[in-house]
Amino acid sequence: LNHFGNSMAKKIILILLLTFPVLLTAQGSGSSGLAFLKLGADARTVSLSDLGATPSLGTASLFYNPAFLSDSSGFVNFSHNSYIQDVSAENFGVTFKILGAPFGLSFNTTSVSDIEIRNRPGEPSGTFSAHYFSAALSSAFDLTKFLRFGVTAKYLYEGMFTDESYGYAFDFGLKSASLVKNLQLGFVARNIGKMNNLRSVPTEVPAGIRLGAEYSLPVNSLNFQITLLGGAQEYLKESKMHLHGGAEITYKNQFAFRIGYASNYDSKSLSAGLGIKWKNISFDYAYVPYNYNLGSVHFITISGNVSSLF
Repeated sequence: LNHFGNSMAKKIILILLLTFPVLLTAQGSGSSGLAFLKLGADARTVSLSDLGATPSLGTASLFYNPAFLSDSSGFVNFSHNSYIQDVSAENFGVTFKILGAPFGLSFNTTSVSDIEIRNRPGEPSGTFSAHYFSAALSSAFDLTKFLRFGVTAKYLYEGMFTDESYGYAFDFGLKSASLVKNLQLGFVARNIGKMNNLRSVPTEVPAGIRLGAEYSLPVNSLNFQITLLGGAQEYLKESKMHLHGGAEITYKNQFAFRIGYASNYDSKSLSAGLGIKWKNISFDYAYVPYNYNLGSVHFITISGNVSSLF
C-alpha cells in the first residue's frame, strides 16, 4: 500500500498536472492545462532558467520565439527530456528555406508511462499511458531594419486512456535590435489557441507572454565570452509573474558553463548546465532539481548546422 501511495499517487497527480487546472511548472492559481507546452525544449535555454524570449540561433527559436528564426537553413535539433515520475519528452526541429524565406518545422511528444488501471483491490487489471503531441510550422521576416517578426502555428493533441482531444495554438514573436552593441531584446506571446472537448470539457491552452534581454560580453584576451540574460513571463490565466535570469561563460566558443534562476515557482528555482561544441555540432546538458522529493529533470540536446553535408 505504501509503494502504491508513493509511486502511483504521484503519477496520477502528474497526469492531472499535465492536463487539468493545477500546473506543475507554473504553480499558479489559473485554470489552464496542457502543461507539456510549458516544459522546456532546448537544454541551453533550460539551463539558463528556461525563459526563451531571446533564444540562441538555430532551432531553439522554433520552440520559444519564432522572431529569432535565422535566415540560415540546415539547422537541426533533437532533445530528450527525462522528467520526474516517468514523464519523458522528445523534441525535434529543422530549419529550411522556401523561395528565399526562412521556415522551420518542430515536433514534441510527451508521455507518462505505466499508469496502473485499478477497479478492485490487489493486482492492477492493466496499464495505460498518457500522450501529448504538437507539430508546428514557423517563419519570420523583417518589419524594419531594427524589428523582426515571427509566427509559429501549432497542431495539438492529448490522449489519455480512451479519451482524445485536438486543437491549435499560435506563437507571435518580436526581435528588436538595440542601439547597444551585443544586446538583443525579445518579446513573444505563446500558445494563443483552443482545444476541443476532452470527454466533456475542453482543456484550456496555457497562453502566456515572455519579455527578455540578452547581453554578450567578449573577453578576447582570455578567449572567454560572458552572456547575461534576464526577463519575465506570465501566464494569462494565472496571477503570478515569474522573473528569470541566467549567465553563461563560454571558452573558445567550444565549452560553456551555465546557471539560471527563476522566481515564483513552488517546486523549482535553480538550473544549471554544460555545453560542448565540436565543429558544427553542439552537445548541451541541463539539470533542474525539484522540491518536495519530486526528483530532478535531466535534459540533453544535440544540434547543429548540417547544410554543408548536402
